[in-house]
Amino acid sequence: MPEAAASQLAASADTATALTVVTAAETCGTTPVELVDVYAEVGQRLHLSWLTDRLAQLPPSSHWQIMERDSLIDDMVTEQGRLAAVIQQTTGGDVGAWLAARSGLVSAWDAAIDTAQHAGSQDFSLFAITCRKLMDLGRAA
Repeated sequence: MPEAAASQLAASADTATALTVVTAAETCGTTPVELVDVYAEVGQRLHLSWLTDRLAQLPPSSHWQIMERDSLIDDMVTEQGRLAAVIQQTTGGDVGAWLAARSGLVSAWDAAIDTAQHAGSQDFSLFAITCRKLMDLGRAA
């Protein structure tokens, strides 16, 4: 990657995000700098930052829950990158158009994330099922 592009990408994302964006860009044949805005918009539109933040804050009660939490976070970051790549490839980066074409699945996702955000008790099971709903949306890609 050219140094100028790497600097621009590094300024717009943390290291884990940058690596995900670089990998996703390679899969769809674009540059990471072009894809980072799509990645960010996907996260914003689907409330993925909220989800990963809540997962990171969820106190584990065992080593297995630590592993589950870390796996779920990794899955969400990877899926966000994969969605960004698909959207870039199929719509030229038009997140709104891509989501509108999948309105039924997006509605199911919106209901799942809304339930998670307003649940009286947030636990690993709730977040695992919520993450699964995002994967359902991604499989439709």
